[in-house]
Parts: sequence; structure tokens; C-alpha cells
Amino acid sequence: MDRRGPPHDQDIIVCGHTRCGGIAAIEDGVHENYIADWLCIATGAKEAADRIAKERGLSREEKLAVLTEENVKLQIKHLRNLALIKNMHAKGSVPRIHGWLYRVESGSIDVLVDGQGGMKPAAMKPAAPGVGKRGSSATKRRG
Repeated sequence: MDRRGPPHDQDIIVCGHTRCGGIAAIEDGVHENYIADWLCIATGAKEAADRIAKERGLSREEKLAVLTEENVKLQIKHLRNLALIKNMHAKGSVPRIHGWLYRVESGSIDVLVDGQGGMKPAAMKPAAPGVGKRGSSATKRRG
């Protein structure tokens, strides 16, 4: 963002990813160094993931996946509460805030929150070899 004001682009993407060391650190309860300060903004996601994991009897890996998704959603909530975003809303210029999950294993992107209007159970498939753009065909996510 430059000093003259908010960006002219109207889309903000919060993108988490699988196999995230930060997410594992949240689950494991890191309490030292700068990483603990950074992770404190994910407390609500950890609480939600703990509740969901208990209700569903999830394994550690399944719980980390839930924690990753919940963290993306929580960071979107934090963004929507920023004065900059609220001021843009008051002026009628609200950016679309999207929540994505990049799957390291497959190269696919799950759309967790569609900035057009909420939750969207879709995924973008990785591009075919030699193609520079991601495909836009949607596939159902497990949920």
C-alpha cells in the first residue's frame, strides 16, 4: 500500500497452506521467541479447531487441516475489523476478502471464503504442464 491511500485493487486474499510449521506450532503450544507473538492472533482458530476435533474425534493431521482452515477464516475476521477496511466500507469502497487454502501436496487451491458472498465449497485445480494459468473448474471439497 502506498502512502496516498488504500490500494486500488478491490480483492484481498488470505491464503493458508498445508504442512505449515506455524500451524503446527499453534497446535503444539509454542510460547517463546517472536513466533509466539505472531501466533497469538490465531488463538480463536485454535479454540475452534480443538472443539471440532473433539466433536469429530479427529487425528492430529486432520486437526491440523481444520486448524489451518479456521485460521484463514479468523484472519479474514481480523481484516474486516481493521479501521482501514471499516473506513473503506463507510466510503462505499469495500474490498472483496477471499480465503484460500493452498494444498502443497497437490498444488490445488481450495476456496474457503468467496469474497463475492461467503463460503464456497470449490477448488481451483493446478494448471496443466506448460500452461501459465490456473484452471477455474470447481470440484467439491470434503466438508
